[in-house]
Amino acid sequence: MSRQKQISPTELTALLRTHRCGELRSEHVEQKVVLCGWVHRIRDLGKLLLVDLRDHYGVVQLNMSHLTDGAASRCQREAVIKARGTVSLRPAGAAFDDLATGEVEVMVSEMEVLGECQGADLPFLFDAEVETKEELRLRYRYLELRGTRSQDIFKIRSAAALAAREFLAARDFTEIETPMLYKPTPEGARDYLIPSRLHHGSMYALPQSPQMLKQLLMVSGFDRYYQITKCFRDEDLRADRQPEFTQVDLEACFVTEESIQQLALDFCQNFFQLPNLPMPSLSYQQAMTFFGTDKPDLRFGLPLIRLSEMFSKLELPPVKSLYEQHNASEAVGIYVPRQVLAFSRKDLDELMEGIKQDYPQMLAFYAKRESGGMLASGISKWFTEESKNTLVRTTQQAMDIAGRWVQGSCASFDKSLDSQGVWLFMAHPNHHKINKQADLIRRMLAQKAQLAGATKIALGWVHSFPLFEFDEESGEVTSAHHPFTMPKADRVQDFLALDPQALSCDFFMASQSYDVVCNGFEISSGSIRIHREPIQRKVFSLLGMSDAEIEAKFGFFLKALTHGAPPHGGMAFGFDRMVMLLCGIDQLRDVIAFPKTTSGSCLMSGAPHNVSDEDIRLYGLKHK
Repeated sequence: MSRQKQISPTELTALLRTHRCGELRSEHVEQKVVLCGWVHRIRDLGKLLLVDLRDHYGVVQLNMSHLTDGAASRCQREAVIKARGTVSLRPAGAAFDDLATGEVEVMVSEMEVLGECQGADLPFLFDAEVETKEELRLRYRYLELRGTRSQDIFKIRSAAALAAREFLAARDFTEIETPMLYKPTPEGARDYLIPSRLHHGSMYALPQSPQMLKQLLMVSGFDRYYQITKCFRDEDLRADRQPEFTQVDLEACFVTEESIQQLALDFCQNFFQLPNLPMPSLSYQQAMTFFGTDKPDLRFGLPLIRLSEMFSKLELPPVKSLYEQHNASEAVGIYVPRQVLAFSRKDLDELMEGIKQDYPQMLAFYAKRESGGMLASGISKWFTEESKNTLVRTTQQAMDIAGRWVQGSCASFDKSLDSQGVWLFMAHPNHHKINKQADLIRRMLAQKAQLAGATKIALGWVHSFPLFEFDEESGEVTSAHHPFTMPKADRVQDFLALDPQALSCDFFMASQSYDVVCNGFEISSGSIRIHREPIQRKVFSLLGMSDAEIEAKFGFFLKALTHGAPPHGGMAFGFDRMVMLLCGIDQLRDVIAFPKTTSGSCLMSGAPHNVSDEDIRLYGLKHK
């Protein structure tokens, strides 16, 4: 750092501060400075009074031993103070090597308390080693944000947002803001509704995403659009989900799925600062087959082995009974080489019992593989030579295929299958439930064996999601992605000829939709959009909307598609999740300044709060 010019006494008095706490170095020795910040730590050594002063940029030691006016006695921890003094070198051998300002201290001549703090009443100290309850941290979130960890996270978040803007601006994307008060957009979650004071009985909706608006921008002739925008979804919350979140939204005309895939890879490589980061491509059906989820964690192997056909021929009594009761069942296995994880008998029994507790109908058992490929288990007598060969061959195939996508430790699967290990087997009548359980088991095994530690970021491009999903409980057809998603180009005519009665749990038609997955999270989702009115109207119709409902909700949008709509597509990156992964943390709330609880409330402010009868009457509403 270059030596700054000396400041005159008159200038010094006029300034609230001359330097930031983290800036002072040996080249500032003998300079008079004014510092402002929070009292981070106090060390009263009798005749020696040392105070660590902290601001956003770092910590510096103040020596207040020469103060005679009693001001030091009013210096409480976390109070905001202003200190005037002279920079001095610390005594030889007394420098703090782990502190950027460790070579110097400030000999304080004057001190003023700018903001008092009742130190005894602090609910917690953010840098204390003891764990603080999450409820207390959220109630006093502004205290938690003072910590170095939180300060660093939001510096990273700010830099990431700037990098995203620079990346997209360099590729001719135009930043355009879209409104927060809008119509409901079908995105798979409930909307947050805002009553209108001027139009009683009518509501605005906070956007789940700017989906129709960004498509209308393409119809408006903008070639490439983006914005870093807030989105709102009223849905059940969890560690990686908040009711309001930020996404990097983008859309472009005259693009293909391949060109967007390359853009997504370039964006992620730039965001994570990993220029050689790969992004292998797998279809939705491949992801579900080998990992049981459409957002697989590709830092490790342990693929699912599909064994339904083989199990249907097993004479093992519980398996035979399950297949006889339900005509057909889904069966999967996971092979865990001993070099990855060594199971004791107790470990295996507890794991099997845990699976059965989660799903009482789930059949779960295991088989050990000894040297030479022999099955050493109580159930081995039920395996014929043919079934044993099928098991080995199917396992080998799954490992070979998964190996093309896995970017992390190859020790997580044994390609030669000549080592000892354990097969974990599960069978259940419902393929959704068995996929969910198998995905959980795979992640649990990887965590227990610490398979993902060496690979910080592993991307995947998952494509060809189904156009529709069938809800077995409600019997309703829903969009797997969203209703503005184009079918595969070679299936458009088949789509237009679809009979609604054909949409059942067995129906599958692939769409031009895609996700970017990272470490088991979906970090981006997008599609090639429908730009032709007949196709869009057909989607709404297949989703069960009447002509009147279609016109009321989407008439303006369908009209726009008849006025020269270009082919277009895009995607949206979950900015909060990406920052979470960039920082190497597993709680989304840590990267949001003022997050909500899992019940959608803000403990700090008390939101949402009750509204008086008088207030709601202004909107033509009344309490129930």
